[in-house]
Amino acid sequence: MQKDPYIILGVSYSATAEEIKRAYRKKAFELHPDRNSDNHAEELFRELNEAYALLTDTDKRRSFDKQYQNYSRSNAAQFDHYFEMQISSNNVKVCEEFELIFTYTGEGRFMQKPDLRDFYITGKPFVSFRDVYRLEKTARETTIRYVLTAKRAGNFTINRAAIKLFGKTFFTSTQFVQVLPQQCFFSPNKLADGKPLQVSLWYNAEKGGANRKYLVNTKHTIYVPRSYYAQVYHTIGRVLKLFFALWGLILAIKIDRNVIIGFIIGSAYGAIMTYLLYYFVKVKPVFMSERKYSLVNAYLQNGYQPYPPHARNLISRTLMFVNKLFL
Repeated sequence: MQKDPYIILGVSYSATAEEIKRAYRKKAFELHPDRNSDNHAEELFRELNEAYALLTDTDKRRSFDKQYQNYSRSNAAQFDHYFEMQISSNNVKVCEEFELIFTYTGEGRFMQKPDLRDFYITGKPFVSFRDVYRLEKTARETTIRYVLTAKRAGNFTINRAAIKLFGKTFFTSTQFVQVLPQQCFFSPNKLADGKPLQVSLWYNAEKGGANRKYLVNTKHTIYVPRSYYAQVYHTIGRVLKLFFALWGLILAIKIDRNVIIGFIIGSAYGAIMTYLLYYFVKVKPVFMSERKYSLVNAYLQNGYQPYPPHARNLISRTLMFVNKLFL
């Protein structure tokens, strides 16, 4: 059996002609003998050209795909393909992040995830690939990582997942998670038994090869533990600020003054009254407090931004700041 041109180029078996071309250019830049001092650079570069020539010839590619399918079905058992599900920790606290990791070999289809209704999914999964060598054969290994956080304390079961590989259904084992109570961040003397505060952060990841680069905006949501006690007073605070903002607006209309100034004065008065309320009931305000949460700080230090992609300019940031402060 000849070497797999898809593996040589690092593309999937369903790759388009444009994806194959981009992968070839990237690999050719890395493996060209003029740039690569490896002793086997010429041989690797020759294999790369042969793989590219095969996959860009429609008839040759169709013939190889048919040969590969027959070979894969007869040799799947010999390679010992696998599908695994793991978790990064079996003991976590409420709102503490942990990873749910799926790993499989081959061209997996129709992966059925387990029921995750007891957990928040913080964002899109992280997907990575690598080539693995077992039983004198090479296959593509795919890893999919989800970042989860538990909604409440208790013992939870993550049921098995399923995937189709080479016409056969593979199942993972069941995982168990013990979720312990967590202290409320906004009122430390209370347990986090309420709806957590959601803090959204964004990260710009650069993708593409040497000839073409593009930015991908990744959103990640952090769940800050909050008690029902703090949740109630945060709701009251929002209502108070909105009430006084409308009161200032209506008062300005009645006395024939500038409505914008009336709205700002009313909002400022509402903000002062709300923060006095928070002080007396010993609850931290939402405004700026999320920046002091350790997990939020950790993400900010790793390059995440508190502003969405459409709010990078000063005006948008100012409006968001005012919205958090007054409304």
